[in-house]
Amino acid sequence: MPARSPRAATRASSDGAGIVRRAMAEAELLRTLTEACEAAGLLWYHPPDPRKCSRCGNTERLIHQGGWPDLAIIQPPALRLWEAKTESGRAGEMQRQVLDGLLRCTELDVAVVRPRDLDACIATLLDGRVR
Repeated sequence: MPARSPRAATRASSDGAGIVRRAMAEAELLRTLTEACEAAGLLWYHPPDPRKCSRCGNTERLIHQGGWPDLAIIQPPALRLWEAKTESGRAGEMQRQVLDGLLRCTELDVAVVRPRDLDACIATLLDGRVR
């Protein structure tokens, strides 16, 4: 059995409701959450690391802007955007900016956009109104 990192070491504790929790590495937490999504039949998405291209390994070009939550879960009527951290983990500056911006959102704009929609999309982005 491979050695586990100190961050992933097991330390059991009770949450007061009789459920035993233990320290988890972020990857293990994400894996457990995505497995729970699968078991519940929920659609979910975990973005790739924005610092490295999974196809070519290029670290010079961002794949997407960093700071986005680790997990998006569709559970109507909710869209859950969760950032996973270890018990002692802290959100970075960009993560805090993204989470703050998401919390200020009051509208959801879901669409399939095509090249013919480009002008309307750009107008929406520049004036902030939902199409």
